[in-house]
Amino acid sequence: MPDWAPMSTPAWNPSSRTPQPAQGGDDLTPSGSSSSALRGPIEPKHKLFDSRLLGIQLKVRVNNEDKDTVAVVTLTEGRWSKRHPYYKTSEYLAPETVKAKNPHPTRDNGLLVVIEGEHTGKYVRRVHHRYDSFGNAVNTLAVVAKNAEGGADDRLTGEYLDLTTPFLCVANETPDEKKKATILMKPIREQARVKRAK
Repeated sequence: MPDWAPMSTPAWNPSSRTPQPAQGGDDLTPSGSSSSALRGPIEPKHKLFDSRLLGIQLKVRVNNEDKDTVAVVTLTEGRWSKRHPYYKTSEYLAPETVKAKNPHPTRDNGLLVVIEGEHTGKYVRRVHHRYDSFGNAVNTLAVVAKNAEGGADDRLTGEYLDLTTPFLCVANETPDEKKKATILMKPIREQARVKRAK
């Protein structure tokens, strides 16, 4: 007779599969998710595949075309994708064909989104630019808050960032939103010009 007592918990079944850690170590897979859909193939890493960019309408270039396309980053059934709203439906954009539309460092005053680094997902508007010691244009940006439901005017948060254009993507906005934002930013830009002239 064995000199050990049987355990009160069920015994390990040698024919069962041993749980495996998540494959790929992709930092874009939502943490804490146990959905079986997340165990499927993970799409290639892409600068725009970040949970902080979900639902934001970004302007992108597809297949190196000169024409802007509005795309929205989505997470469906555990898979990252970019969707191009087309009429009342949307069509999938292959990640390798999509490139963020970076703003012009000295001329783009429209709505921008930070797409890289610790501030990813923040809406910003350009105040002015300067050149660093390497000749790169660095934008001083005012962080703005937007209503996720839409319809509300931009609100300045009081936070400012200094970033180069690869960290930024042009965001989609309506002509009315752009007009209101121009009025909002005018005194800040004028104040910055005066300070720089001294």
